[in-house]
Amino acid sequence: MNEYYTYAYLREDRTPYYIGKGKSDRAYRRSRKDIQPPKDKNRIIFLKINLTEEQAFNHEIYMIAVFGRKDLGTGILHNRTEPVDTKPQQPQRTEPVDTKPQQPVEKTPEQPIPQSQPETPEQKKRKRERTEAERSDMRRRMDSAGQAQGLPEYA
Repeated sequence: MNEYYTYAYLREDRTPYYIGKGKSDRAYRRSRKDIQPPKDKNRIIFLKINLTEEQAFNHEIYMIAVFGRKDLGTGILHNRTEPVDTKPQQPQRTEPVDTKPQQPVEKTPEQPIPQSQPETPEQKKRKRERTEAERSDMRRRMDSAGQAQGLPEYA
């Protein structure tokens, strides 16, 4: 059933400060001690609705990546942890585990770890431009979402 959604808490200047996923009234409840929903409920917007839990989880990850996290110095969001998948965990094994190997393990020669090349200034510039374009596109989408809910525009 598609009962999940993603949402954003907006500052007074209409930029997001928190991205989350939820169902029911999750967007209006306190999520953590240090992240409060805005008192003005018009500053809570739903980014996507009618999602499966997996779709909501993936969209939350995407939106956090687009806007970046303050604690990592990559953006404007106060999200502090990586999004956590809330699917139930597999039951833990209750019988003892035999730790002795059944057959000898063959050692294989270690392969050298390939060294990645540092980014060139041109690659860094393209990456920065792509990130800025993605953020600009998301701001445009959030503006139109706010207007669709009858919320005032911001400059």
